[in-house]
Amino acid sequence: MIRGRISGRDRAGLIDAAIIATGLGLLSWTFLMKPIAADIGYAVLNLVSSYEGGLVDAGWLLSYAIWGTAALHPSMRSLSEVAPDRATRFSHRRLVGRAARALYEANTPAGTASSSRANQRP
Repeated sequence: MIRGRISGRDRAGLIDAAIIATGLGLLSWTFLMKPIAADIGYAVLNLVSSYEGGLVDAGWLLSYAIWGTAALHPSMRSLSEVAPDRATRFSHRRLVGRAARALYEANTPAGTASSSRANQRP
């Protein structure tokens, strides 16, 4: 669907999407695995006892209704339309800057540990 929106190659979009997907993948792995464990607990609760429903079921039903409403929103039609060409492209300078920033952030906790040590005088 995204590929159909862009005319020609969009290397910048691909790199940006990879960065965002990696970050979101990490967040989803961290924060969505716990609810899966909760779902397993819910299934075990149904097997062991006679759970009749209640507020937990209402919460799940509400979340499904919200997802369905978001999917049916009129703005979702624009996702399949071809986007106009952008004049700005992803330059090598921008790529090097992003790569340097990513390497810096990966090697320092929150990117501040090494800079705070460098600013301290012995």
